[in-house]
Amino acid sequence: MKIKSLDNNFSSTACITTADISAIKAAGIQSIICNRPDGEDSDQDSFDEISKAAEEQSIKVVYVPLAKGKIPEMELKAFANALKELPSPTLAYCATGTRSAALWALVNAETLGKDQVVEITKKAGYDIARVIPTFATDSLI
Repeated sequence: MKIKSLDNNFSSTACITTADISAIKAAGIQSIICNRPDGEDSDQDSFDEISKAAEEQSIKVVYVPLAKGKIPEMELKAFANALKELPSPTLAYCATGTRSAALWALVNAETLGKDQVVEITKKAGYDIARVIPTFATDSLI
């Protein structure tokens, strides 16, 4: 598991397992947002398994599943609300971390600016223009 920090309060990573929860706690993470739908891959731990392990470590957990290639407004709002309400720092995960980084970019694009969120996510190793095509143009979603 490689945690990639996008700002002081938010990081993203590829899919985690229950075995990662102790390291996540040791890294100071207070909350986890799961953006990976259950059953996306046959060998992933379920949200319930992750949630139980995290809650045993006093880490808050929220499920905002996001199908690959789609960012519906309802999920975007749920993600934004989770970031506001959960104690930070927060770690979000999906299969590779890209969907989680893209959600963070969309939530922060208005305040930080499109160019800044693209640069931040790029430095962390995410190509959000692949997920959010309008980030490769002059208009925002």
